[in-house]
Amino acid sequence: KENPVLLQAIHFDMALLDKAAQMSGELTETLARVTTLRNGYNQAKKNRDHAYTNLKMVVDVVYAYGRFVFRRGDERYIGYVSQHLRKKRNRIKAGKNAGKSNSPDLNVNSEKKIDPQIPGKKKE
Repeated sequence: KENPVLLQAIHFDMALLDKAAQMSGELTETLARVTTLRNGYNQAKKNRDHAYTNLKMVVDVVYAYGRFVFRRGDERYIGYVSQHLRKKRNRIKAGKNAGKSNSPDLNVNSEKKIDPQIPGKKKE
């Protein structure tokens, strides 16, 4: 709108500028609504995640107590043990045993010993 003479020289429709200004205002309002809705969704997601975390902690405690109470051969013990974790442990053990052989280890770094340190605990 600042240079109408130049725009008229190329036969530009000046009504398009008014329409663009109007649409710009509408899009600003729409963006504000979407941003507000998105923030509300984020809060709902945080609440859902928090509730899931609390539920998971309680379920883990129940499973731990169940494993302790039924540890002596009770048939209900199986209900408090994760079959998935058992299979995973067995796969890891099988992989480690399959990798072992009577031949010497050819890994260059095999002689380095790793000293794990517990965070917050000083070495003695």
